[in-house]
Amino acid sequence: MALVTLEQFAAWRQMDLSAADAATAEMLIEMVSDEVRGFCGWHITPVATDTLTVDGSGGNVLTLPTLRLIEVVSVTENGTEVDVDTVQWSANGYLWRDTPWTRALRGVEVEIRHGYADTRPELAAIVCAAVARGMANPSGVARETSGGESVTYATQDGGPLSAGLTELEQRLLSRRYRIANLA
Repeated sequence: MALVTLEQFAAWRQMDLSAADAATAEMLIEMVSDEVRGFCGWHITPVATDTLTVDGSGGNVLTLPTLRLIEVVSVTENGTEVDVDTVQWSANGYLWRDTPWTRALRGVEVEIRHGYADTRPELAAIVCAAVARGMANPSGVARETSGGESVTYATQDGGPLSAGLTELEQRLLSRRYRIANLA
């Protein structure tokens, strides 16, 4: 599911889209939404019920890959059900209990409800800006020289793609939506 709709993008651009532009925009909206989610390390929106399997921390705090935890439905540790009432949790995805969690890799399974009901305005603006860049520069040209006829295309590792995230957008996403300590 995309982070913004085609209608939201058209409203952000303040213009109607032709059929061809609408098809391109929809493709770019999906691409940028996937890029944002991959960069941030979680789905962000909509609210979803997911079962996550995570490595045990060996300490009293266990970190889940979410930044908008709404409910902890169930917890299983090393195959044994844990009483959810013995687990405290924060909206930022931390689970705490008196007894240390297992150290086992993939030792904790947690069913949670998490995410935002709707895409937040600042997140929608970032997605729309990246999509607009992609539509303005569909070939992904990063540098163009006329005299010597040189053209350089943006690459995944060599620079921002035409519809990729800028450094500023990555910093903005990191402030509120990116899970810390992602590689």
